[in-house]
Amino acid sequence: MSRVDFSESPAVDLVIENGTLVDAVGEHPNTSVAVDGGRFVAVGPPGAMPVAERRIDASGMYLLPGMVDAHVHFREPGMEYKEGFPVGSGAAALGGVTTVLDMPNTEPPTDTAVRFAEKLDLVRGRSWVDYGFYALLGPGEATELEGLADSGAVGFKVFLGQSEQGPGCPLPPDDGDLHAAMGELARLGLRLAVHAENHAMVLHGIAKVKAGRGTGLEAHRSSRPPLVESEAIRRVGLFAADTGCAVHIVHVSAAEGVAAAVTVRSSGVDLTAETCPHYLLLPDEAIGERLRHRVNPPIRTLGDRDALRKALATGDLQFVASDHAPHSPAEKSANDVWRVRPGVIGVQHQLQILWSRRDEFGLSRSDLVRATAFEPARTWGLWPRKGSVTPGADADLVVIDPNRPWTIDEDVTHSANPEGPFAGLRGTGAPVLTLLRGSVVAKGGRLVGSPSGNWLPGSRWRGPRP
Repeated sequence: MSRVDFSESPAVDLVIENGTLVDAVGEHPNTSVAVDGGRFVAVGPPGAMPVAERRIDASGMYLLPGMVDAHVHFREPGMEYKEGFPVGSGAAALGGVTTVLDMPNTEPPTDTAVRFAEKLDLVRGRSWVDYGFYALLGPGEATELEGLADSGAVGFKVFLGQSEQGPGCPLPPDDGDLHAAMGELARLGLRLAVHAENHAMVLHGIAKVKAGRGTGLEAHRSSRPPLVESEAIRRVGLFAADTGCAVHIVHVSAAEGVAAAVTVRSSGVDLTAETCPHYLLLPDEAIGERLRHRVNPPIRTLGDRDALRKALATGDLQFVASDHAPHSPAEKSANDVWRVRPGVIGVQHQLQILWSRRDEFGLSRSDLVRATAFEPARTWGLWPRKGSVTPGADADLVVIDPNRPWTIDEDVTHSANPEGPFAGLRGTGAPVLTLLRGSVVAKGGRLVGSPSGNWLPGSRWRGPRP
């Protein structure tokens, strides 16, 4: 906790007082934080705070750093009919998420410096939270990597297994191009996010299951067994070991995937990994199993779910990300699993689910902060500006009322298609106030003001930083 003599200082913008601050190392009861100019300037006991223009009493509440969701698909450009940045980022703010990193599988994809600049222009002034962009590593020889890195990409994303055919579903590079690109990314110092599924095995699995006339979620699961995931993780691990490229495995779904990630990391590779709320929660008897739960990789067994929970609690998986991937109602409402588009929403409700179910997941409150703020910020080069309640950090804060009951339904879900995977789920404890750089952007389930999110350029950007 910081102690600064403010006796001769002018009033700061805001003091939030008397809450319990939770960070990645512990809990700090009866703590106050002071904010000025969009940054934290003091953290400590109430008596050590400066005079403030405005004060908020957080007695009985928990203060957490704003969540960093490192995996969202807000669908711009080209697929705004599914959702769009204003809606998706608004859902993030309502859920205590203050930073998002948006994926590049748009239409057109974010795979050239020109397209990166166009996306930046498109989103500017329309996001409720701060945001960064990944660039796409697609098929063929990668000639745009340095230009994309210098344009401000926070990292690169590769899809080793194609999710579907059509817009937003890029093909994977072949192994030769992937290996060469990873060598270049190592030189550039940027991390590669990996959708880890073996493409050929997926195609073979789908053909086999369809030949047997499988049309339900079990057919979808069978078409993409855990080996599809673990093989891809081990393969990219070999390439990383040879090239020195840092890698991040997105949406780990299976116990085999965890084991593969741990093995690769133990060999000395700089490998991080995430899982998602739907893999930690589902299957769940209270929710049931619905075709709209189709997602790639698939939701698996109770054994896989429990292995993921354990891995998150022990740190074998570094953090949680929503993989928020909206589709239109028509795209999620078919009666045949092969006609249901893969992907679920989750950016708004993930923090309250993790908070409410943390004992079941084996997480302390500090573990929750580690997995939702500290580790994603550190992995993607945003810490300590993000994911930290310390003097000098951006004043991104979420206030949680531990006694607030909630039910997830369409009335409270901020989405173009609010029928998400957690419909009907109930719990206690939820965000009631979200601050972005010291300004309230969400309060009591409503957005406040207008979009004020800033772009967060990656480490190679040499221009001015917002």
